[in-house]
Amino acid sequence: MAPSRQREMAARAAIATSGDSGFSELIFRVDDTKYKVGECIRSSRKQCGSFHHRLLVYPMGKVKKGLDVFLERVSTDGEDSKEPSVHIAFEISVINQREEKKTITWFDLKSFGKNEDSGWRNLLGGVKTSDRGAFVDEEGNIVIRARVYLINQKFVEQYRRFALMPAQRLVVGTGGCEEVKIEGVSDFEKGEVIRLKPIWMNNYRIQVAAYPAGHSGHPDSREALAVYVHVLARKDAEAQRPLKLKLTVVNHKRLTDSMRWVGTLSLTDAGDDNWGPNRLMSVREMRDEHLGWLDENGALVLRLSATPADEGRDPLSLTNQQGLPLPSKPTKRTLVGSREASEASPKKMKSDS
Repeated sequence: MAPSRQREMAARAAIATSGDSGFSELIFRVDDTKYKVGECIRSSRKQCGSFHHRLLVYPMGKVKKGLDVFLERVSTDGEDSKEPSVHIAFEISVINQREEKKTITWFDLKSFGKNEDSGWRNLLGGVKTSDRGAFVDEEGNIVIRARVYLINQKFVEQYRRFALMPAQRLVVGTGGCEEVKIEGVSDFEKGEVIRLKPIWMNNYRIQVAAYPAGHSGHPDSREALAVYVHVLARKDAEAQRPLKLKLTVVNHKRLTDSMRWVGTLSLTDAGDDNWGPNRLMSVREMRDEHLGWLDENGALVLRLSATPADEGRDPLSLTNQQGLPLPSKPTKRTLVGSREASEASPKKMKSDS
């Protein structure tokens, strides 16, 4: 899946300002007829400053048929050593052998940790079957080019926020339910937050903020997905009533396994502008591709609804039900939700117990 337009523009800008910071180019030729789905091949290594890398290619696709290509950081100091992240901009191209201007190129930025990879699946997905011959050279190989640029130190902080995959809001008609997609959740680090564009739901102006790799307050090795709903504004008398929030994490393998959280908050309480589950599900299990919490492009899909409620807020006694210390301001980033309302399967939460 190609990055968002905003992200691509940021990558192009980072490349334009890279100057003499560092650059490398890698050409890799692959005969895709020799491979099956799930089989991969790696290129030789290249170096760009302190960033050692290579291409990881699934000629027939990692999971299903398609050309999947990833840029992979290669460790040079052994498995047990710690290596600092490296901020880079990069582009991956599939060369059109007939017309250079029709070469397919995708741009991105990433903060690469040790042995991490990043790239795209089905790079030729938008090419008609009749035109795919143009991407094969005389020897029957697909030619893939990777260019890596170290980001100029003067601009690292400016572009660092784009090293986290952005979120996209999807406009869907689901009976008052809003669906959002957070892309590249596996690239987030603990404590890093992404805030979506505010939207109106009924009489409430709401913004969703998520910590896909866990909140900074989570104990090490017990990080969990945290999602908060910020109530920014409200209108009409009905908006003074308690607000019922429903948040669902979609399971893409089996929709009925989707995890749901329900909470009620009274908007008359001062400071009740942030509300939601502090530990919705284990980060480890969320990232496990076999469990179905991420779609085929590695994105997390959430569904949210906000409606007036007849009952009052959930009691603050529930805020510490996950064994976390209460924050200094308990109405901020607080876990509120009844166990009765949660429809999560116990086995999905086993690492949080």
